[in-house]
Amino acid sequence: MANTLKPCPFCGQPPRMKNDTRYPRPACEAIEAFEVVCDNFYCPIYHADNNYYLSKEEAAKAWNKRAD
Repeated sequence: MANTLKPCPFCGQPPRMKNDTRYPRPACEAIEAFEVVCDNFYCPIYHADNNYYLSKEEAAKAWNKRAD
């Protein structure tokens, strides 16, 4: 991955790139998707980012656009 992930803007911990399977409507065919999440249980956004992307690069770019 070309981009390194910035720390979580809420707790400062390193985030994790999560690989997921999604079933978008109307086709409901399984697609591979990616999202960046914070694994810190005490963080206000612990696993709360439900935005998914079709590539790791897109997910990293979206995460890194957040304010520090």
